[in-house]
Amino acid sequence: MAIIKRLSRLITADMHSVLDSVEDPIILVKQSIREMEQSLIEEQQQLESISRQVEDLGKNLTRSSQSFDEIDANLALCFENDNQELAKKVLKQKLLKQKKHAALKQQLSQLQDSKKQTENRINEYQQKFEEVTSQFELLKANDSFAQSSQAISSEPLAVSDDELEVAFLQAQKSFANAGGKS
Repeated sequence: MAIIKRLSRLITADMHSVLDSVEDPIILVKQSIREMEQSLIEEQQQLESISRQVEDLGKNLTRSSQSFDEIDANLALCFENDNQELAKKVLKQKLLKQKKHAALKQQLSQLQDSKKQTENRINEYQQKFEEVTSQFELLKANDSFAQSSQAISSEPLAVSDDELEVAFLQAQKSFANAGGKS
């Protein structure tokens, strides 16, 4: 049983090692940056949509407020002419408009909260995007440095036969000169 566990761990470790060597960190970071850009675009589009909705609701609220003055004038006219039936209908209309107005106010408040949350998310995404982009630039710089270091270190440090012969003759000459002067 212990042998099977050890073999299983060994195979798992080998698979992870193979995957790690296959994955290029620069490619992974580039993909992350593309995904972050797409998320930013989607959030900005959502913000634009919410902003339009907030603007439309604001206009509807303004119109709703203006209609109350007209209803109040009609209600006053009904009471002046002692027409209670019509006054009740106008009052019912006013109550319905007040409920609709309250619902619009609540909807506007929710949209404004949603807009603020979306703006906060966009700011967070932009900060993360800038961090990842700067880390990516560092990774690229480190990778190009590592590649240039590998290129330098992978060049063979060999000495040709001609270089060896010249060095041998120079050493022999300096040894003979040093020996002859003694």
